[in-house]
Amino acid sequence: MHLRTLVDRESGEPRWQVWHELDYAGAERKFSAVVYRTGDGLVEAPITSVVQWTDYSVDHDGFGHHARRARIVFDLPEQTVREIAAGFRAGSREPWRLRFRDAGGASVTAGLAPAEVADRKSTRLNSSHTDIS
Repeated sequence: MHLRTLVDRESGEPRWQVWHELDYAGAERKFSAVVYRTGDGLVEAPITSVVQWTDYSVDHDGFGHHARRARIVFDLPEQTVREIAAGFRAGSREPWRLRFRDAGGASVTAGLAPAEVADRKSTRLNSSHTDIS
């Protein structure tokens, strides 16, 4: 999981996106929302983009299997990015947790490292990872 910063060419304003690649088994899931906690409570937000595909791979015992993969993207408001960055504590491995929900009501829990957010927030305009759109 990683944070991307997209900077608008006209206004210079950043737009923050979380990108996550998820591996899972079973039928294709229709991810539709992400749920996360802010200082104001739980937020349920729409997913911006989902791209899904199936990979065939062979494990170490020589058995082949199909793995489902999904790249899930959603936008984060600037205030939420600030809150996540403020939660960074040196030496802590505690992630900022979120849940991807599918159309059937099931969810997958994931986490973003506050260290990445704090680093990106402090260097957003000087980062080689910043995309200009």
